[in-house]
Amino acid sequence: MSGRALATFGGFSGAAGVMLLALGAHHPAGANLATAGQMLLFHAPLFFVMGLSGQSARLAPFGRIALGVIVAGLIFFAGDLVLRALLGWRPLAWLAPIGGSMVILGWIGLGIFAWFARGAGR
Repeated sequence: MSGRALATFGGFSGAAGVMLLALGAHHPAGANLATAGQMLLFHAPLFFVMGLSGQSARLAPFGRIALGVIVAGLIFFAGDLVLRALLGWRPLAWLAPIGGSMVILGWIGLGIFAWFARGAGR
């Protein structure tokens, strides 16, 4: 994923997070919307900063894969909760747990990458 795409995803993730939190405050299924909004908003700075700083281009393939897993996991997680809250539609009930697990694994992958990266914190 290019730096521009990563920063763009970060910007839209942050905006969607704020909108979902606001909608969750007024919607009967607000808890799911708020949870989806928090997940998007909490992770938005990671993508925005990595994209704008150019750090994503310097990541080894393992680090880029970890970021991609986090992106996909957030889409699965938040998408499932939003569809469930707004439409009552649960075509794939396991999508939120899979997405959340992907986000966790992506963060673990970034941690492993940082530990073994050349010149990181030395």
